[in-house]
Amino acid sequence: MYKNDKGLITLEACITVITFMILMFVLFGIFIMFAAQSTMAHTLLQTTQSLALDAYTTSRFQNRSLESDSATNRFLSSLFLEPSVDNPHFTSDTTWYYGDGHAIAQVARLRFIGYLAGGNEVTADTILRSFRIKGGLDGLDFTNSTVVNNDLHIRVDYTIKFFIQMWGLTEIDVRQESISRLWLARDY
Repeated sequence: MYKNDKGLITLEACITVITFMILMFVLFGIFIMFAAQSTMAHTLLQTTQSLALDAYTTSRFQNRSLESDSATNRFLSSLFLEPSVDNPHFTSDTTWYYGDGHAIAQVARLRFIGYLAGGNEVTADTILRSFRIKGGLDGLDFTNSTVVNNDLHIRVDYTIKFFIQMWGLTEIDVRQESISRLWLARDY
């Protein structure tokens, strides 16, 4: 031991504790980003699969050849088409898949909100902001979603803000895409 080592342990503790806390914050930020991307990927997959099935429902029960006055058609329409009037977050009675990218983006955004937060936009925005997604619900961009050769491509672009902003690591741009074949009714 040296004569002037008074306070040396305190100095070492300060350096060690600060280093440990920085590492814990970085690790916590990585966990938040992983949780955000996992939640977004799952919700995007559910959205894409639901929209792909939605195309079958719309083409088969609305535009196809079950007699319009038959009891079967009225029953199936009440199951699949009428709920969309009350909650557009889970079903749609329009042929959005024949439209332009804007129509697909609108339907994809609504369906995404449905699967993320049960159709509640305020809750969806709160969830996205808790994952540190820049802009919350308004920060999601579905405009690059398309239908190509009966394959539905739902793409969402967003930015995640890192939990602790140091070393130039402040935001990460993320693009996630899910593809599903449209279920279109055909006469066989």
